[in-house]
Amino acid sequence: MISLVWTETEDSAISPSACIGASLCAVDDNRALVFGGGSPNGMMADAWIWNVKKKEWKPVGSTDSNENRPSPRYQHACVSNGNKVYIHGGGSEKAVFGDLFEFNVDTEEWTCLYTPSGTDTGNMEPAARNMHSMAYWKDKLYIWGGAGLDNVPCDTKLWSFDLGSKTWQATATSGDSPGPRFSQVAQCLSVSGKED
Repeated sequence: MISLVWTETEDSAISPSACIGASLCAVDDNRALVFGGGSPNGMMADAWIWNVKKKEWKPVGSTDSNENRPSPRYQHACVSNGNKVYIHGGGSEKAVFGDLFEFNVDTEEWTCLYTPSGTDTGNMEPAARNMHSMAYWKDKLYIWGGAGLDNVPCDTKLWSFDLGSKTWQATATSGDSPGPRFSQVAQCLSVSGKED
């Protein structure tokens, strides 16, 4: 039974640095991943696992080469599916990103799934963005909203990334879509049951 009561945990021997704009993503019933963030000292690319049962932090993924792991960033989108965590976009003091990474929590390895072409005008791949939302559904990642350079809102297209073919596609939607915005939240829920 879930208690729904806040409790303060004792300080772990080691822990992530204080920051803003980091992501926190539940991996399973016992683990959560924190990645990136910004601080007065600059952007970070740290990844940490919080173990709920042990009540301790563990730094992870620090041995990967720079090509495999995300660069320091904050205000990126993050979502998990099983033991995989996906990081898309985000920004730094001088840039906004459009790359996509996968982190395997069990092997503690990063994989770069997509690097933007740099030549597309938003027709074949989404524009680089931060402060956007991302959700996982049936082997695809969906992103929407966000802002580009100078906090200019991005288009209102719903973009999907096929994890099998490693390609982006603007997804057809129907009805009235929300106007451009950033710093919103998205969540996919799968509800199954028997109809009475």
